Amino acid sequence: MNIILYTQTFSPIISGVTTRILHLITHFKARGHSVCIVTPCQSSAGWVGAATLYVIQSIQFPSSLTLGHEFHSICRRFHPDLIHVFGPTSAVGSL
Repeated sequence: MNIILYTQTFSPIISGVTTRILHLITHFKARGHSVCIVTPCQSSAGWVGAATLYVIQSIQFPSSLTLGHEFHSICRRFHPDLIHVFGPTSAVGSL
């Protein structure tokens, strides 16, 4: 399966969300799945791990994050079977 995990925060930031994502990557990869992390967190750009990492531009609104063209482009390339979104995010448009 191809799995996209979208998060507003990611490594090297240590948080419950980051810890959960790292555990999920390990779990999915051990079962032969492909994992892609998508995040607007610029500090993640140097992170190297078992998953493909995309750092995208984002537009921050008071209580949500809107995913745009860049996210949809990643989805067209990666062909996800599953997209899991951590946090308050709204994906705009159709995949």
